[in-house]
Amino acid sequence: MTPGATTWPEAVPAVAVAAILLFVPGAVALRLLGARWWVALGVGPAVGTTLFVAAGVLCGAAHIPWGLLPVVGATLVGWTAAALLGLVLRRRARTSGAIPPVDTRSLDRWSALAGLAGVAFAFASVLVVMVNVTGTPDHFPQHPDTIFHLGDARWMTEHRDVSLVHAYGFVNPGSGSLYPAAFHLVTATTSLLTGANVVVSTQSAVLVMAGLVWPAGVILLARALLGPRPEVVGSAAVASVMFTAFPYTIMGFGVLWPNLFGQALLPGVVATAMAALARFVPHRDPVLPVLPAVLVTVFAVPGLTTAHPNALVTLLVLGLVAVSAAGLHAAWDARRRPGRAVLWVLGVGVLVVASALASWAVRSPSMFRTGAAGGEAPFRQALTDTVFFGPRHALSQHLLTVAVLVGALWLSRRHRGAGWVPVAALAFAGLYLLNVVVDDQTARWFTWPWYNNAIRLAVAGSLPAVMCATAGFVAVGTGLASLASRVLGPRGHSLQSKWRGTTIVTVATVLVSAAFVGVTKGYVHAHDAFLRPFYHPNASHSWASDKEIRALTSLAAHIPPDAITAANAWNGGTYLYVVSGRRLLVPTEKALTTDDRKLLAWRLNEVGASPQVCDAARRQHVEYAIVGGRPFAWATAARVASYRGIDRVGSSPAFTKVATASPYTLYRLTRCAGS
Repeated sequence: MTPGATTWPEAVPAVAVAAILLFVPGAVALRLLGARWWVALGVGPAVGTTLFVAAGVLCGAAHIPWGLLPVVGATLVGWTAAALLGLVLRRRARTSGAIPPVDTRSLDRWSALAGLAGVAFAFASVLVVMVNVTGTPDHFPQHPDTIFHLGDARWMTEHRDVSLVHAYGFVNPGSGSLYPAAFHLVTATTSLLTGANVVVSTQSAVLVMAGLVWPAGVILLARALLGPRPEVVGSAAVASVMFTAFPYTIMGFGVLWPNLFGQALLPGVVATAMAALARFVPHRDPVLPVLPAVLVTVFAVPGLTTAHPNALVTLLVLGLVAVSAAGLHAAWDARRRPGRAVLWVLGVGVLVVASALASWAVRSPSMFRTGAAGGEAPFRQALTDTVFFGPRHALSQHLLTVAVLVGALWLSRRHRGAGWVPVAALAFAGLYLLNVVVDDQTARWFTWPWYNNAIRLAVAGSLPAVMCATAGFVAVGTGLASLASRVLGPRGHSLQSKWRGTTIVTVATVLVSAAFVGVTKGYVHAHDAFLRPFYHPNASHSWASDKEIRALTSLAAHIPPDAITAANAWNGGTYLYVVSGRRLLVPTEKALTTDDRKLLAWRLNEVGASPQVCDAARRQHVEYAIVGGRPFAWATAARVASYRGIDRVGSSPAFTKVATASPYTLYRLTRCAGS
């Protein structure tokens, strides 16, 4: 792999294949089930992900190599099952005398046009940011987890195995630990089907997830909450790509690509879950009848969860807020019957307490301890970042705050079924503040599901914020349309009925959204400013620069394909596997876990004199070592020292120099104690 060798136009096949993988299998299955296209596109990616995850596990267990045939076979099986289930549901509907939906073809036509235009805008917005920041699709963000996500996808392509049961084999060969690797399944499959390297396939998939999957889901949820109007659809698409918090922050920070995938799937699943609970959580326009909604949600949740468990947690929190709000509304409606009102309030209380107990019961000690405890910013700064949607030094988005506040007020007063949305936005804002300002042991009881991390919390809170912004655009457009009608008099009323299925409200809202984008320039500068340091860092914050990637590619030519190479994981040498497939003793900086790895990292330079070290080297099949490079900024002296044995092989008589490609030097193990 050579950095800069692939341009974005050359990545079009990978982008297209990623889009097909994410949309076609699930969307067609939902159409066969009886869902409309806008529902199929909004939640189809989650359903398709579940389908491929299940197929990947089965193929892995049966030792069937993953590739085009299993992908097509799994898709056809899914479509057949959906068609049969759809037939059963339609017969059941006819038998029960279900009332067919009201004909809204004209409205759907205008909404479809608004959706197409909106998604095109959203995709273009994300594309502009990614192209500006990355330059070429074979550049990756320089942050700790990047090596795992790229390496795991490479491991899947080489082994033709995308099973979640085997996905951790990249770090620990032979491991049977279950890992939620749906993101890596998508990127590896894209690489297998197109021949693109894993960096290009990953960036292509991220573009599709952020620029197509997320806006489609947001549109679906907005239709459910605010109604299937063209102005709602268009505004939702625009709002979906305005927040730096999501989808942009985690294109660089972490890098949390799987979290991005899970969050992108979330709004579609929220929409079907609400439809499944429509009798208890009434809202404007449920996307499916109750039974199909239950089935779709049940099938979509595994895909959501295996994309990233944080998405499931966020779904549950949003569900808790929505159901609690519905219960309190019911209590208010029953206020003239105190007994019933009290029962509703008690029910909400029981639900909240049960949720708290569940959180306590499933608490992960490692997640609870993640991150250094203590606040990272003073209250005033944290409050400013929260109010103006600028997490972790991101630029403030003042006008977006205005849109969110207007939308929150409008939802609270005009859309009872969506009144929970501002509450959810406020709740996540509170969690963000709690983490950034306090982050003590008590605070972590509330933030541990998001690893006590400010960026993850900002991402989780982005969906209700986007819904509020959508409502804000529509509210202002509605107000302007009302004002125009009053000013124009009878002529204004004639304008409202000139086109069937659309009104002056649609035109006014489009103008509001366009003006917002024009004034803010789509916040492209804010998104770019946050992401750029991850793609163009200073030397101390770079894991593997273009020069170092080229050096590793050059050295890989001297290493046999089946040899194991030792390298200091903090110096960038682990990217040898990403660029060449040559395996590492310690694949990532988090993989220094086994006794043999620890021993060899500490004492590999003694392999010629110590039988103990020699035996460990033979067990791990270590034949080469790479030294050189600069430690990443987070590498403490103790972390670097833990690799002292590898870093000192140049002075060991047991190793012979093979080649140098600045800043790295490759050595071969030529002598082992006792041999």
